[in-house]
Amino acid sequence: MTPTEVVAAYRAVLELSKAVLPYKIARQVAVLNRALRAEHDTVVAAERALADMYGGVVSRMGDVDFPDADSMEAFNRERASFMEQDADIRLPKVDVSKYTNLLRLSPETLCALDGIVVFERDVQEEEAETDG
Repeated sequence: MTPTEVVAAYRAVLELSKAVLPYKIARQVAVLNRALRAEHDTVVAAERALADMYGGVVSRMGDVDFPDADSMEAFNRERASFMEQDADIRLPKVDVSKYTNLLRLSPETLCALDGIVVFERDVQEEEAETDG
C-alpha cells in the first residue's frame, strides 16, 4: 500500500464510519479507522519532515510555504516519489456485505477501500460457508 492509497483509504473509512451499523461490524470499522489513522499520521509526519528538509514552513491549515521556487520543486519531486513507495501495511479486513443496504457511499470510497472492506460476497464463498 502506498502513502497515496493510505490517505485515500483513511478519507474513505471516515465516510464509512458515519454509517450506523450493528455493534460488531461498527467495532470492526472503528478498529480499521484507528489503524488507518495511525498510518495516515505517519504519512503526514513524513511529509512535514520532508517539507522541513526543503525549508518549508507548514501553516496551521497544512499549507506549506517555501523560501523559493527551487526548494518547492525539489520538495514536490521528493514528495511525489515518497507517495508512490509501496509498503507492506497490514490492516484488518471488514466484511459489511450483509449490511450494504444500510450504506450510502461514494464510488471513490468504494475504490479506496477495495481489498480492505468487503462490500459484496462472491456466491461461491457464501455457498462454501454454508456447506462447511
